[in-house]
Amino acid sequence: MCGDQKLAAFINSAIQYYSHDMGQLSKYILDQIVRAGYPGKHVVHAQMIGSSRQGLDWQTLTNSDIFTRLTKYNCYYHDTQTYILVLRIVT
Repeated sequence: MCGDQKLAAFINSAIQYYSHDMGQLSKYILDQIVRAGYPGKHVVHAQMIGSSRQGLDWQTLTNSDIFTRLTKYNCYYHDTQTYILVLRIVT
């Protein structure tokens, strides 16, 4: 879920190209963010979760609105195999 359609497109393309290489997948997304001229610094986390259990093996928690469409520069994606989190660092 992304508030910005370009970020969503970056994630979709990355999954098509690098679905089994989380290092390349996250690098591709970050490179696209930089190339598109998004302001600030970003963190891209990508993880294969197919053999993991949410809550026991992996979990993401926040007290912000990252998991709603209200956040323009942050987004996440997950299916049964892949979890991706894109965060803009605000200092």
